[in-house]
Amino acid sequence: GYLLQGGLGMPDREYYLSTDPDMVKTRDAYKTYIAALLKQAGTADADSRAKAVFDLELQIARAHASVIDSQNIHKANNPWPVADFGKQAPGIDWPAFLDAAGLSGQRTLVAWQPEATRKLSALVASQPLQAWKDYLRFHAINHSASLLPKAYADLRFGFYGTQLTGATQQRDRWKRALSATDGALGDAIGQLYVKQYFPAESKAQAEEMVANIVAAFRDGVDDLAWMTPETKAKAKGLKVGV
Repeated sequence: GYLLQGGLGMPDREYYLSTDPDMVKTRDAYKTYIAALLKQAGTADADSRAKAVFDLELQIARAHASVIDSQNIHKANNPWPVADFGKQAPGIDWPAFLDAAGLSGQRTLVAWQPEATRKLSALVASQPLQAWKDYLRFHAINHSASLLPKAYADLRFGFYGTQLTGATQQRDRWKRALSATDGALGDAIGQLYVKQYFPAESKAQAEEMVANIVAAFRDGVDDLAWMTPETKAKAKGLKVGV
């Protein structure tokens, strides 16, 4: 398994650190969004708590490895025995963290960005507990905002849809609900759909089409002059999935 840096509400560290005017504009919009979402949820002192959330994310962003460093696989080969995490990156209660993540049975994890992991773990111990509580409160609401009443969904779309991607119109709620359901239960929904709306004749036609595709594939193998007879036999014996 791999352990990667995370914890940001915007795409990457540059959104927090860059002085580019567009980045500054997006950063200001994100600060406004944090406060608006907390207010919508009835959070007391939302403005000051939103500032604490952003300030904590800024510290997280400063701890992150850059995108370029993160893409360098030669820097990523850092297998850490799970038993050593407390020494490698003190600050987090690693046994509790890994248990909550369902990873308590792992003996080794690869720390993809080891220095970032150390810095992020240290932040857990050094930053005020109330800031972490407000951070987790915001992200819990933010994560589910598109599933909550319209006011929450509209706020989220205003930032993640319009500000970040330039989208001007949110999809209808029923379409978003359908996509969410399909994403979570795709295979199960597909089976129900086939059972109710896919007649036996259509299934037979689909199976015939697949059989024809497989036959064409195997005939094509025979025409490959560069392939040895033994390899052709193996290729035609492969199970073809469509």
